[in-house]
Amino acid sequence: MASNYYQVLGIDRSASPEEVKKAYKKKALETHPDKQALTTEAVKESAAARFRDVHDAFQTLSNPYQRRAYDMRTQSRASSSDSESWVRLTEEQVARTKDREEWARQATLARRERMVALEGARKAREATAVKRVQAQIQPQLQNADAEPLVDHETLVTMIFEQLCQMNPEWEARRQEAMRRKARATKAPP
Repeated sequence: MASNYYQVLGIDRSASPEEVKKAYKKKALETHPDKQALTTEAVKESAAARFRDVHDAFQTLSNPYQRRAYDMRTQSRASSSDSESWVRLTEEQVARTKDREEWARQATLARRERMVALEGARKAREATAVKRVQAQIQPQLQNADAEPLVDHETLVTMIFEQLCQMNPEWEARRQEAMRRKARATKAPP
């Protein structure tokens, strides 16, 4: 990469896009390797390198966004020629990186705490549901002589209903699956 794109094209920093284009065409004709007739290979290679620099300069300076970014980079280098300002910038970047790492660590810890709390709440809901079902079937267990009030199928249904009450999204999923199944059977093959 050339040291300064404006110098490569021979234009001023305030040059308009038309001036950039004119300068590029002029420099491209001067430096194009095919225009170097009756010269050695070394001269052609040097011309090719200069032509690449001219082309890179034009690509950057003809695009307003790239030109603005290039100007910002080169102005910051020119305005802070002493190396200490770059060291300070690097120290600022290091400090910013450390802050971001600390934030990410704290966010990870908070997420883990939330997951533990959610898992605890889920286990508590399950335990409550099991206690309710046990309370419903406890009288039957105490009367072993009597006819069973709840058979296995009813017990499974009761447990499933309790789980559905604890997880309302199950019912929404079931209804969506039934709608999809109905559409699939109605749709022609």
